[in-house]
Formats: sequence, structure tokens, C-alpha cells
Amino acid sequence: MLMHGKRSHRRRSLIPISAILYGPKWLSEDLGAFCQDSEIYLQDPVGCDRDVLYYNPHRLSSDDGACCTTFELQRASTNVVVTKLHVSDALDILSIPRVLGEVATPRWLKTELLLHQRQALFFMTKREMGWALEDGACDVWTKLTHDTRALYRNNITGDVRTNEPCSFKGGILADTMGLGKSLSMIALLAHGMDSLDEGGIFTRPTFTSHRDVDTTLLIVPPSPHYISNHQSNTCKAICSLEARSRWAVTGTPLQNRLGDVATLCQFLRVHPYDDRETFHKDIIDPWKAGDNNTAISRLKRLLQCILLRRSKGSVQLPERTDLRHTLQLSEEERQHYATAENNVARSIDAVLGANPNTAFNVTSIIQQINELRLICDLGTYRKPPKPVSLAENNTWNIRVAQRALNALTATNGICCKSCGEIQDGTRYDNSFGTNLYATRLWLFSCFSVACESCMVRNPSTRCSCVRQCPVALVTHAPGTMDSGASSPVEWPSDSQEVLPTKVNALVDDLLKQTPGTKSIVFTFWSSTLDLIEKGLSRASITFTRYDGNTTPTNRSVALTNFRRNPDISVILMTISCAAVGLNITAATRAYIMEPQWNPTVEEQALARVHRMGQTKEVTTIRYVMADTFEERVIETQQRKRELAELLLSTEPHAESEHSLDRLRYFRSLLR
Repeated sequence: MLMHGKRSHRRRSLIPISAILYGPKWLSEDLGAFCQDSEIYLQDPVGCDRDVLYYNPHRLSSDDGACCTTFELQRASTNVVVTKLHVSDALDILSIPRVLGEVATPRWLKTELLLHQRQALFFMTKREMGWALEDGACDVWTKLTHDTRALYRNNITGDVRTNEPCSFKGGILADTMGLGKSLSMIALLAHGMDSLDEGGIFTRPTFTSHRDVDTTLLIVPPSPHYISNHQSNTCKAICSLEARSRWAVTGTPLQNRLGDVATLCQFLRVHPYDDRETFHKDIIDPWKAGDNNTAISRLKRLLQCILLRRSKGSVQLPERTDLRHTLQLSEEERQHYATAENNVARSIDAVLGANPNTAFNVTSIIQQINELRLICDLGTYRKPPKPVSLAENNTWNIRVAQRALNALTATNGICCKSCGEIQDGTRYDNSFGTNLYATRLWLFSCFSVACESCMVRNPSTRCSCVRQCPVALVTHAPGTMDSGASSPVEWPSDSQEVLPTKVNALVDDLLKQTPGTKSIVFTFWSSTLDLIEKGLSRASITFTRYDGNTTPTNRSVALTNFRRNPDISVILMTISCAAVGLNITAATRAYIMEPQWNPTVEEQALARVHRMGQTKEVTTIRYVMADTFEERVIETQQRKRELAELLLSTEPHAESEHSLDRLRYFRSLLR
């Protein structure tokens, strides 16, 4: 409406206007081109008052027919509840505010360091100078003088001693994922070369004997979690190496328990906390005794001295918006899921009432739990598991162990009890990516795992249970990542229109995106990727795929095509392939199809997109099915984020009690 009258002197403001356009379909392409030239992109309508065929020229689908009617579109959209997440990180307790100086980028580096990396270089060069004994505010030890005698105070506990503490040079660089820790460590090495140029003397060492070679060694383990088990041969070997400086580089210095920090202190030789008994006495024992404030205060004070961690909030990265899309199962899917859930509950009750430490029975339950999660992804295309037939025989053989391995991989990941190395079913070579060689593992009936390397070095390796458990040789390969193979998937034909609710929601959301938007989709199961492929193909969305079965060469091709080919808007990836080392900043939207047991796994995947080098705002979407086991997984994630979960100890346990607790926990998660 136009109003005539005197000119208003009020300040002008921008008012958003939404319009729904009705018209003949033959005008749509020209209208779409006009809007695009004006940098206006058509979105799905909200609040239509007419039930007419809907066609949007800016949708990615090239389908010549209308996708649906406007009322059908609105009914579909109302089944999604969008929640904005404020993702917390339990390790933020380690992000202690501090004032840091800067060190200029070493001239040997071609890449200019960012501010936070120059500050990291300042921190590391200071730590390599050894204890700051004159400054008690920033180090573990302070030098005091009493009656002309030198005394040394432990700033963690306040204890005083007369002997000077052993030398310590090094520390922990624990910036959150995606902030360029590797470059910071390279800068430290380059800084040392600059120092030699400025006045040091560099000579080529002369070989004297096999036992006496003049070298300089800077130890940076590829992942500190490889030394997480202080009793492993790997940890003992690395900790025994002599070095002037020792550094650990990790975005997750605390994975499961406070003992992780104790092992890092042992590796770094942070006196006196390189001695595990001292670490337990000063930090872990107060926690166990209920004196949480003392334990946490001492832990933070210790880490403030030796650890540097900055969150992404300390670096100027584009904004990241985290969303959760909660979906409702269709009526048919709900009945299907209810049948499966009842069968799982009956199975657990039967096992708890019979012989809970029968490995075959426990393995079957874990498989059925995974089946519930798969039904949330695949809907009625995944057959519900049948109730477990109790096995009286407690024989632990290759067949039972292989089933257990496949199930365990989907519940929380596995790692070698001896070396701590994560077992993802792949072996790395010197080329890009991973080879597809199967990994041999030894799986104990208590579900502890020993890798092939550790068993070769020490064939007498055993689990940590009070009563030694039987062990079986199993094979772990990328192809075994899809658990629950006993329940077949009935794939939809190309003409079958109804896809699972979750896959449908993903495809609909991808179709709403403006041209040029690139998205990455993560899921644990390759079978979910298979069904997503069908949905994307039906919607004419061009995609590429990267999973455990993709050869190293094809992985490189997939990433290059996704980055450079404007026609490829989606890359599908199993979440186990996104743990480390990938940079996928070409994507600005990331989807996680199902909640993972370990929230760190999700953050590691999303860090492939939201990291240094990203120039655009990022949106992440986590899908979850309402009133299903997936909501219980989210509750478990929250428990893992709490510091109390991180401070659990690993005392030897009886196998039967361990299995019983596992089953009771799973049963408590079912309604």
C-alpha cells in the first residue's frame, strides 16, 4: 500500500519481506535466472494457502516433474525439530587464560605463522629453557632461600625439599583440532635452526660406535595415545629414550581417564610426576577420596605449567553453527523399531537371568544394540533382530570372537591394550591414504584387544583381568566395519519411492541448498552410505564417496574431484575415515547421520571442515530419531563430556562382573 503525505524524518531501516510466488511452470526457469542474477535464491515456501504442485528452479534436483504439492512439503517439514546446539568440550577445563608473547616466524618456514602459532612458539621456546625456578607463578617448582640454604617448593602441593628437581624441557601442545599444531612443532624445529645460524656451531657428527653417537633428538610421538598404556612395550620403549627435549602433540590429552595425563608426564619426565605413585598420591587419590576440589585444582595447576591448549574461539575462524535435527519415525518404521526394541530387551533380561559371563551371549546383545541404531538409519530396510537363543557353552573361538569384534567396533571403537594404538581395520603405507590389508588382532573374551605387532613382540601378552581370559585370533579389515551383517538389508528398487525417514530428510535438506554449496555426509555404517547413494541418485545430486573400501588412489581422486569439480556437491564418508589428517574445507555443510558413542569422534570429523583454511561460515547438522536408542547414545555422550567420566581409573576387574555391568548398562538405556 502506498501512502501519500509529508516526508517522514524517521531513520530508514531494512524490513525483511517474504513472498510466495504462484504461476505457470513455463515461467520458472526465466524467473529463477532473473533471481539468481540479482543474487536472490528461492527457498522452500512456508505458510502456503494453496495446495498446488511445487517446483523450485534453484533446487539441485533436475527432475522435470514437480517434487510434490505445497501442502505435502509443509507436512514433511513439520516432522523436523531443529535445535541449535552449544557443543561443550570437557577439555575446555585445560584452556587456561594466559598472557603469551610472540616469536617471529623462523626464516626457514615458507608459511607465515598466525598469531596463535607464534604464541605457541613462544611457549615452547620458554619450556625448552627448563624450569623457571625464579618464577613460582608459572612453573611446577620455585627456588627459595632459607638461612643461605636453597630450598625448592612444589607449587602443586606446597611441599618443600632440599634437592634440586631433575631437569625438564618440553611439554604438551594440546590446541583443539584444526588449529595447525603440526606446523607449530615444525616451527620449533626451524627456530632451532635459526638459533644455530645466529651464533651456534653446526658440525656433522662423526660415527664412533653403535652405542655412542652424538645426536640431538626431539621426540614427538605421532599420537600420544600410542603411549597411553604405561605397561605397554611401546610406552616403555619411548619413555626410555634419552632426549634433551620431549614434546607430546594432541588435541585430546584426556581421552578416557586421568591416567592418560600420568602417562604423558611419565613420557615427558615432569619431575616428580613422572613417577606414577607420586601422581596417584597427589592427584588421583584425593579424587578417589572425594576431595574433588583439591584434585582438580592440582591438575589444572600442573597442566598450566606444561600444557598449552587454545580453543577455536581464540582463533579467527568463520562462524560455525551446530544444529540437531530431531526426526520422527514413520508409523511403519515405529512399529518395526518397537518390535526390535522389545526383542533386545527380552534378550538382555534372559542373559542377565542366566549366564551373563557367556561371551557368546554378551556378543549377541551388543550386536542387537547396533541393530537398533541401524534401524534408525535404514528404517524398514533393516530386519529386526530376533531374541537371543541362550548359549550354555562358554567356548571362546574364532567365530564368536569375530562376531564380537564386528559388534565392538560399532559401539565404541577398539584399541590395543598393549600399545594403545587405535585399531580401525586399515594399515598405512607410504602413499596417500590407507591400504586394504586386513589387520590381525587377538581378542580376549573380556573384549580386550592386542594388535599383531604387540603379540609378535610379546607372545605371552594377556588381558588385565584377575582371571586370565581365553583369546582368539580375528581379522579386522575395512570391509568388516558394517556390523550386524546377520540382519540383511532389503534395498529399495529404483522405482520404489519411499526412502527411510532419515535418508529422506538428508536429501530434502541438500536439495534446499543454493547452487555451489558443498556438503559432506558422515556415517559409521557403509550400508547407510549405500542407501544415501540411492537417494542422491534419485534426486540427481552428483556425489563422490570415500570409505574404508576406497583404494588409496581413488581416495585422492575423490577428494580432488570434490574440491575442484563444481558439479560435485556432496562427498559421502564413513566417520572412521575422518579421524585425522584430512582437510575438507571445500565443504561448508557437514551432516552426521547418527550419534556416535564417543563425542570426540564427531568433533574429529567436523574438524575436517571447520579448521584453519576455511573461509566460509560452516553449518553442521546431527540427525537423531526421537524416542529411540539414539537419544540414549546422546545421553552417554554427555556423560563422557563430564570431567568425572574422564577421571575413571582402570583397576583390574573380574570378567564376569565386567560383562554383567556392560549388560546392565545397555538394559538401563532401553525404555
